[in-house]
Amino acid sequence: MQDLKSETNTSTVIAKNRLTIATAKDNPKNIKALSDLSRSDLKVVLAAPEVPVGRYSKKVLDQQHVTVKPVSQEPNVRAVLSKVSLGEADAGIVYVTDATKDKVATVAVPDEQNAVASYPAATLKGSKHAQQAGDFVKWLSTDEAQKLLRTAGFQQP
Repeated sequence: MQDLKSETNTSTVIAKNRLTIATAKDNPKNIKALSDLSRSDLKVVLAAPEVPVGRYSKKVLDQQHVTVKPVSQEPNVRAVLSKVSLGEADAGIVYVTDATKDKVATVAVPDEQNAVASYPAATLKGSKHAQQAGDFVKWLSTDEAQKLLRTAGFQQP
């Protein structure tokens, strides 16, 4: 949103997300914390540092002084999840909202070690449908919209 600041009206944060560790179902490698990701017996995949989840992952690992040698750096969070769910990796760091519990297990990252991703919404200054766009952005903060976002795993702003 920062890159579009000159093209948008005032933005508002509509939801937040956090990181979690995705593991194979039933967590067979007994991963309990971020620090476990440095274990030499684990195949860990991370998102590339060029994408948001990769930047957040690097940030939390660096802050905890955890050195991970990933077997691959993936182009997005879905690719990280795919590698873990297919058994090509033992663990990866993903967003809570992407970690579908039927395909992978998750290990929570404590709040004090986590990074928070904020999702803003704003209307474009040059919108041909400014009224409708404004109504939609307002709707995103309603109880109805917030309930849908929470059901999808997002946190309130």
